[in-house]
Amino acid sequence: RELKMLETGEAYGIVSPWYRPVDRPYLYYSDSFFREEKVIVTILENNSNLIWPNDFKNKKIGINRGYSVINNEDKKNLKIEEANEINENLLKLFSKRIDFYINDKNAILWELNRMINSKILSNEDGKKLKITKILGEEDRYMGYSKNYKNRSIKFENEINKEIKNLKNGKELELILSRYNLT
Repeated sequence: RELKMLETGEAYGIVSPWYRPVDRPYLYYSDSFFREEKVIVTILENNSNLIWPNDFKNKKIGINRGYSVINNEDKKNLKIEEANEINENLLKLFSKRIDFYINDKNAILWELNRMINSKILSNEDGKKLKITKILGEEDRYMGYSKNYKNRSIKFENEINKEIKNLKNGKELELILSRYNLT
């Protein structure tokens, strides 16, 4: 929905889209501000030597709705279950309704931490979660609609300036370290 609003010019910007200039010709992109590590997590034992995607064909894999991490060819041969939120997928994983979950490592750890602090999951649950596979890394950006009538290049330049400041300083590392995400 957000991407459609950007395409039509109804919205100006989006936080954290992937760089897809061919698929999204209606977007301008900021400088990269974060590198995402896409991982597969599970609570199943004996899962570290699995080969993607062949060894996952008979397993239920959770993803967030709209999270385009699995290509269409692989999707044909996998059992994919979508949920709206990270916490929903983590609950499905811990209740064994799905076998694996794919998302950004830091997003998973952030939400797991929140769920433990909120007593939705226990510390023991948290210790069961294991990274099975790293699917890759991808940079994240701010995206701006080319079709938005009140576009502000000054604002976009200010965002890029702040991104450079964050990356040159230690602020981003400090923020991540507060949540054990480094």
